[in-house]
Amino acid sequence: MAKSFDPNFYIVCATVIPVLFLVVAVQGSAYQAVLEAAMTAARTKASDGWTRQLRALALSRTLQLIGYATWCAGALGELLALMVLYQGHEESGTRIIVFLATVFLVFVASAGPLSAYTQVRSAIWRQRGILTDLPETGSITQQQPDQPSTLSPQPSDP
Repeated sequence: MAKSFDPNFYIVCATVIPVLFLVVAVQGSAYQAVLEAAMTAARTKASDGWTRQLRALALSRTLQLIGYATWCAGALGELLALMVLYQGHEESGTRIIVFLATVFLVFVASAGPLSAYTQVRSAIWRQRGILTDLPETGSITQQQPDQPSTLSPQPSDP
């Protein structure tokens, strides 16, 4: 017994995918930052040492892959959703591909606001003295209790 075709899933995805793709493109900063970081990592000099070169190459390739996957998810997800709507029936596996493309674009679209939030949070923590140093190793040094906070009132403050 064949199931009846319900186009609602594809109608929603055909509407949401272009919106998410536009969010990524208009938001731009996150997508542009990924591509620029890939280019920067690719320019690692030979004098930087082989471990740094290897790390930079892996980062560059990963970021290039994310950029390409973003484009593919938008194009393929939208194309498949529209094709199913046009044909009036779905092929095996089409639903999961469209779903995964949509979910991937949701994560990519939310990366920009998440990145902006973490940058602001780190700046506020530094200003309050919660973070006194954030070295490139990623370790966080917390302020010692005997150090005054940068936001504590100074004698000259009213």
